[in-house]
Amino acid sequence: MAGLREALEKSGLTQAGLARALGTSASRLSTYLSGSTAPSATFFLRARRLARGLELAGGLWRMTPASTAAAMRAALNEGDEGWAMRMVMQGRDDLRAMLDEGSAGADAWECDPGLLRRPAWDALFSALVAHEFAMAGRGEPRWTQGGIGTRTWVFASPYYDEAEVRRRTPDWLADRGVYLVGRDLVTA
Repeated sequence: MAGLREALEKSGLTQAGLARALGTSASRLSTYLSGSTAPSATFFLRARRLARGLELAGGLWRMTPASTAAAMRAALNEGDEGWAMRMVMQGRDDLRAMLDEGSAGADAWECDPGLLRRPAWDALFSALVAHEFAMAGRGEPRWTQGGIGTRTWVFASPYYDEAEVRRRTPDWLADRGVYLVGRDLVTA
């Protein structure tokens, strides 16, 4: 199907990456691309919208969920939580700018970036993205739904003990089981 092939090309993703972003399997997407099975109109339009969003975000030199997750993963693998925090904040700021501008590049943020396999960081990342969509009056992407279950994560602060970190955490973040001083969410 030519329209899906064009979406794949514009997205800059691999076939498996686009499948994950769309919430389907690579084999299912392959059947759509070969024309042996026709996707629903909703799926087709979503694929084109997400691909256009990824293309626009890349053209604006803005981070996407996948590039943010990759940067965070690299930092965490190096043991640099400070850099991982900077990367998640940069991704959040890029998303916020695209939402504020009404850029279709924000549609890229509906793509599932894949798990970092670090529940606390996954919860923080998804909470930040969900919050930005809510502040823009848009429904949160499917991949951002949920938290870290019954466990909680308290991001250490050099200035406050755990109880004070919990007290200074915004409600929307605490609701996800993540505790981080609100001022740590402000970027320069």
